[in-house]
Amino acid sequence: MILLNKKRRTFLFWSCVFLFFLFFLFLSFSFFGVKVSFTEKAPKIEKTGAIYLEVEPDEKISFFLDKKLAHPKKRLFGGYFFEALLPGRYFLEIKKEGYFEWKKSIEVLPELVSFGKIKLIKKNLEENFVLKSNLPLMAVLEKEQKLIFKDKNQLKIFDLKEKKFEKKFLPKKLEIEKVFSFPFSSEKLLFLGKFSNQKENSIFEFDLLEGKIKRLRKIKEKFFEINPKKGEIFLVDKENNLVKENLFSKSKEIIPLDFLLTSSSTSSLELEKIKLKDDRFLIFVKKEGKFVFDLERKKLLNEKPLKADFILPDNEKLVFLNEGEIKIKYLKKIFSPVIRNKGKIDQLISFPSVKKIEFYKDHWHLFVLDGERLLFVELDPRRPVNFYPLSEKVKDFWYFEKEGFVLILKDNGSFFILKTDLT
Repeated sequence: MILLNKKRRTFLFWSCVFLFFLFFLFLSFSFFGVKVSFTEKAPKIEKTGAIYLEVEPDEKISFFLDKKLAHPKKRLFGGYFFEALLPGRYFLEIKKEGYFEWKKSIEVLPELVSFGKIKLIKKNLEENFVLKSNLPLMAVLEKEQKLIFKDKNQLKIFDLKEKKFEKKFLPKKLEIEKVFSFPFSSEKLLFLGKFSNQKENSIFEFDLLEGKIKRLRKIKEKFFEINPKKGEIFLVDKENNLVKENLFSKSKEIIPLDFLLTSSSTSSLELEKIKLKDDRFLIFVKKEGKFVFDLERKKLLNEKPLKADFILPDNEKLVFLNEGEIKIKYLKKIFSPVIRNKGKIDQLISFPSVKKIEFYKDHWHLFVLDGERLLFVELDPRRPVNFYPLSEKVKDFWYFEKEGFVLILKDNGSFFILKTDLT
């Protein structure tokens, strides 16, 4: 048994008190979200922030924070959490074997969490050949997964699931402009067209089994758009009203377009075109720009016209292309993936010759056809904006969201499928 003198016992006691105090201080700082930063002048106590990332796919990935390997906490229900970070800007990298790297400069603010929605893309995605055809393509039907080609007086229907053609003969002298899905049956189609002895277009119902044609409605109006999923047509009448008409029940709903006059610099409607997007939004094209109208909320989303070649709307934002630059206008305050106030416009990224843009399923990424390159672009304005090549020599593409693949038409008339939702 070792006996300590009074001096040693006193030293040991106060050493334990000091260590307990340091441990208590550490726990308190962690609990209240504060940390000591060591500057050139003197140590400083600061409140901390955090970074939360949703990553897809989320297995076997490596994180680097300011070029150093990091080990964020993985949450039970998904996502990775970098906690207790001092305020400042961090350069974050995510790497996975066989995938493109993701990089981003993220600012961390005290007592706030910075978010990131990340989709990692495989390098050298496999393109599966489907078919090659030089016939005019009339339609790509997402619901039925069918391609509609026209060959003289017959339709050639290619089934993407069965990988085979089906031929359907058309009445002679029927001139078809567009083909649509039928809302209630996969055994029927909707046509927009006319017979050669008629001046006006009509909407027809075509029974694929019986080969019969039925006229549903004549189109006399200059501006119209068809919603095949609901069997509706949108028209602008002579009184400058928007008319929503059911093609089968003939029921109508009238929406005055006064909001386009009050929001415009001209005293007349002077429409050039209307276009339906995602079965919910109508885009009115005028000389001075485009207006987006939410059919569900009966609300105009932009009071001033947008100068844009393309517009993609949703509940939170308008994504649009202006002179080769992709921009985002926020319709309400958002907190993820970035904090933005309503009305703020972010300039995202520029491409030289964009021909088409479409939302990816999460609406925070885009498919962009730039020239003959198909790209996958994130809608995160923090620099750098990540984008990845998916395919080359692309003429057109269609995204099948439910099935999780992209159908690509190459410049030589060949169709390919990018499988497994890009991962």
